[in-house]
Amino acid sequence: MDHEQHEGLALGDPAAPPAPWSPVEGNGHVAAPTDRLRVELLGVNLRMAGSVDLGSFVRISDLLNVRSSVDVANAVLLAGPGQETEVVFPELRVSLEDISVLGQRDDAQAGDQRSRIPLRRRHLVVMTRGHMVYGWAHLHPETSPASFIEAGDRRFLPMTDVRVRWLADRSLAARYPFALVQRSHVVGVATEVRPPTTAGHAVAAVEMPAPVD
Repeated sequence: MDHEQHEGLALGDPAAPPAPWSPVEGNGHVAAPTDRLRVELLGVNLRMAGSVDLGSFVRISDLLNVRSSVDVANAVLLAGPGQETEVVFPELRVSLEDISVLGQRDDAQAGDQRSRIPLRRRHLVVMTRGHMVYGWAHLHPETSPASFIEAGDRRFLPMTDVRVRWLADRSLAARYPFALVQRSHVVGVATEVRPPTTAGHAVAAVEMPAPVD
């Protein structure tokens, strides 16, 4: 400390301001800000959009699989094919018990499918209490679709390239690059769909998205 610095302290000058906050932690890693994901929640007669705070979780699936409810910020009810209504809640706690599908319109959660084990893509048609969900499941080579649906350690099952239709009138509800389906809401699953027939009892054709490899 030189003479001028010493005199300044003696005269009661305020201490130097602290160094500006840096996002770099002591271990050299950048401290990530709180992540909020824009999601849509679908129930039997419900569709809403809002933002969910992941907190300390890296993936939305990890958060949902250990929670019974989730706080949704700026929650807005959606009507028709997804138009926002005037019903908006700054903060809404939603019980996950009544949510069948949680979808994302962007690719932010593509990492939910990352695995050190090579996964096999299987196209599935999943029927829930109120929806028909078409999409791709990413399975271990030795896992069957039935085992995927019956996996007791996960409440919400991940799917990609998802299309959702309302079961009541078959109208299109939404399309999502990534979605989670609540396992307890699944009432049926198929890996293929029979084409319509012209004789006897007709089998309703179910639209299938073209495979994307």
